[in-house]
Amino acid sequence: GVSTTSASAEIVLAPAPAPASAPAPASVEVPAPTPAPELPQAAQPGIAPPEVETKALRQESEKNLTTGDVASAEQASNKAAANEIIKLAIAKMAQGKLAEAESELMAARERDPKQSLVSYNMAVLRLKQGRKDEALQELEVSFRGGFSYFDQMDKDTDLDGIREDTRFNELVALYRNTSSIK
Repeated sequence: GVSTTSASAEIVLAPAPAPASAPAPASVEVPAPTPAPELPQAAQPGIAPPEVETKALRQESEKNLTTGDVASAEQASNKAAANEIIKLAIAKMAQGKLAEAESELMAARERDPKQSLVSYNMAVLRLKQGRKDEALQELEVSFRGGFSYFDQMDKDTDLDGIREDTRFNELVALYRNTSSIK
């Protein structure tokens, strides 16, 4: 049978329907608050590196260490660390901590100067800071560096403030076409 203690614990956590013979207490008729819906991915600023890429870099670093190729191990490890730092910067931006996000992106850039998502997310940060010209410069650096996330960029509401800018549209048109050729 069901003990009285566990039944009352269940009622506190998730009210069970009252038996048909007993009148339902008033508290059961009040619906439990529904949890807030999860925000869509676009609500988070910027674009994070794919986890599969970061994992592959960590594995490459481990493999290179075990084979004695320490220089390649360090390079792969730095790239993996940069990817993790980008995620931290995105979290800082989402919290409105723009100065901290900038510091994190600068640290990621030091670890992996060629990571196109560093520049892309720096562009998002510059837009949040109201620095449109610098944002466009960062986007160009990102695109020249091999940025390939145009589908995600198209959905990134952080760029809405420059979508009508001719310079932005020219950059996107130029690099979207060349990135698919590479």
